[in-house]
Amino acid sequence: MDRLSKDVRYSLRMLTKSPGYTLVALISLALGIGANTSIFSVVNQVLLKPLPYREADRIVTVLRQVPPFVNPTGFASLWSYPKYEVLREENEVLERVAAVYQQAYGLSGSGTEPERVEVEFVSSSYFPLLGLEAAAGRIFAEEEDAKPGASPVALISYDLWRRRFGGQARAIGQTVHVDGKPLQIVGVAPRGFRGQTGAADIWVPMMMAPTFMFPQRLVSPHSHWHEAIARLKPGVSMEQANVQLQVIGGRIEERFPASDGKQPEQTSLKVAPLRDANLDPAIRRSILLVMGAVGFVLLIACVNVAHICLARSTLRSREIATRLALGATRGRIIRQLFTEALVLAMAGGLLGVVLAWWGTDLLSSIQPVSDPGFRAKDLQTLNFSGAGIDWRVLLFSLLVSTISGLLSGIVPSLRLSGADVNQTLKDSASDRTGSGLAHAGLRKVLIVGQIAFALVLLVCAGLMTHSLLRLRLTEGGFDAAGVVTLRVQLPGGYDERAFNQQLLSRVATLPGVTNAAVSGSTPLSSNTGGTLIRVAGQERTAFDRLPFVSTHNVSPDYFKTLGIPLIKGRSFTGGDQLK
Repeated sequence: MDRLSKDVRYSLRMLTKSPGYTLVALISLALGIGANTSIFSVVNQVLLKPLPYREADRIVTVLRQVPPFVNPTGFASLWSYPKYEVLREENEVLERVAAVYQQAYGLSGSGTEPERVEVEFVSSSYFPLLGLEAAAGRIFAEEEDAKPGASPVALISYDLWRRRFGGQARAIGQTVHVDGKPLQIVGVAPRGFRGQTGAADIWVPMMMAPTFMFPQRLVSPHSHWHEAIARLKPGVSMEQANVQLQVIGGRIEERFPASDGKQPEQTSLKVAPLRDANLDPAIRRSILLVMGAVGFVLLIACVNVAHICLARSTLRSREIATRLALGATRGRIIRQLFTEALVLAMAGGLLGVVLAWWGTDLLSSIQPVSDPGFRAKDLQTLNFSGAGIDWRVLLFSLLVSTISGLLSGIVPSLRLSGADVNQTLKDSASDRTGSGLAHAGLRKVLIVGQIAFALVLLVCAGLMTHSLLRLRLTEGGFDAAGVVTLRVQLPGGYDERAFNQQLLSRVATLPGVTNAAVSGSTPLSSNTGGTLIRVAGQERTAFDRLPFVSTHNVSPDYFKTLGIPLIKGRSFTGGDQLK
């Protein structure tokens, strides 16, 4: 330890003697390490960090086999409530099962402006399953999950509690209106918890769903609309659970046979880790690709520092040769030079962590805003708000700093320690530059390495830019120039048709407005309906082989407003709406 402390002190002394070299090398390493640490904080948040639930490795999503048009993988967590009840009551491998459904509604009340929020309808087992307790008030009681429409209560998120009620205890017992329906606040969810979507602000008992939706949703066995999550019993593996769930699948088929003309029911069930089920594989690949790209940036920084060190070694060649001549071993010289490189890398790593801390805040501020209920089709929005500097990120930064120090110091260390002592002293005594010339070949190798790494990044960036430009130039089938959208959330009980007609008539009179239309969703969004179609007059086809199409409810001027040309036929008219 005494030798190490001496090496560190000597390294600091040598680095302070060359402030220009130290500053350039420090900035290069800090930028490289900071970029890697910042991106790793996202990798840690999305892929590595355990979910913030008690024994999260036992929490799973229960998947049903579905047709390919529902999910290309063949499985999805889509359940009808009667089938969910069979799963909940008759399984032998799940400690708890909970139903979850997400929907966006308008929130009003509490004396503040109305806003659009995401609501999760959940069974009373939801919060106990996750191991969560209320930050204030209480969670749902079992009796509130027993009778449809009998318990108009709600939990609110910690953020909503602070935003609308100032975090005061008087919020408990107050009434808010969701979709125009009064709900009494009975509790506040734990801080940081935003449900399965990462955006929920209100939780309502599942038994209240018929009040907000179709009354038959809780009783129809063939209406698959909510998800099912579960906690495995202690000692039960996912493989064991999957075996027993096949038995449950058979019971479901027996109790709820398909009626004539309906799609044959699928019986295969399986569980998947909650994190994996909620993460799109494309997101995983994209994050790892970005991680690889910033890894190349760090390699370039290491080569850059090695190149600077090699250039500086020309000035230190006499010092090293003198120490060797006085009896210092080559191993001692290598250790000293590596210590200098590691001290520099650790300083760069410390500065890099500061940059990464700022970088994670930047990522959180620039991530796309996800409007509840209107998400892009086949895209998943990442929530970076939980990304930060924890022990995993610090350990990664330490590892990266150590590797950076070794990579940037290995070439100068071996080159200086391996120099010919007599020749170096002769060259320095006669003011010759032979030592510098001897380093020229190695410097060229480092420069070529820098260019090669940079070229790889440049080519990748060029390809991504080219793809982005092609996407921007791709015809989407509509003209978005000059088109603006306004999203309206009407409370239940409103005459939507009359409201839309009045809205369009008023908007059409505004200066600068040439056309106006109403649509249930915007182009390229996933907030659409869907159905299977059969063309009249064609031979009847098996139900599961019929084509599946998305459906959009639109007003007559929709195509004209978006500049969508009709190939044949005509657009809708006002008379079509009356039929």
